[in-house]
Amino acid sequence: MPSNKKEYQKNYESEKVDTISFKTKKGARLKLKSAAAANNKSLNGFIRDSLNAAVLSAIGEPMEKREVSDDA
Repeated sequence: MPSNKKEYQKNYESEKVDTISFKTKKGARLKLKSAAAANNKSLNGFIRDSLNAAVLSAIGEPMEKREVSDDA
């Protein structure tokens, strides 16, 4: 068991979380943040939900199943 919160979080993320980074043109981040806010979501939640919908449409199953929204 990790001895502190940072160790625990690093261990959890290495086992349970994939990190994806992408680049956009200048100004696109602001547009995404505005769209997220208009949908009452965080930027991360908005991107995840949008990608999930695109994957569901493309292959018939979601990329991830989210039971509890982290965008409250």
